[in-house]
Amino acid sequence: MKIQEFEKQLQKDIDKDITIEHAENGVDGLSGIYYKGKFIVGCPQNEIREEVDTGYGIEIPRPGDTYVFIRHRTISEVTGMLKGTLNNIKDSKDYSDAFFGEGDYTDDKLKA
Repeated sequence: MKIQEFEKQLQKDIDKDITIEHAENGVDGLSGIYYKGKFIVGCPQNEIREEVDTGYGIEIPRPGDTYVFIRHRTISEVTGMLKGTLNNIKDSKDYSDAFFGEGDYTDDKLKA
């Protein structure tokens, strides 16, 4: 499934405030799923698959001119992580405050 289609599906089925974005300084091949502008989970940049494909992923550079292969998450893996985080946000004010940097988790309060 094209990632743009996946984004529309997530907005329709889960929450309209979900977006998928590729950060300008991000890793080629990866995007992030965001809720109200806050990062939740990484996903492939162009296409997301339903089944695990051990050969579908990207190589991430490591120190010493080495690379490690990271398999892309599937639709169900990403959706599960997303739903879990959103449930935590909705079920716990403390979790929600920490996620959004509000309440006891503002920059000023955390510096104190």
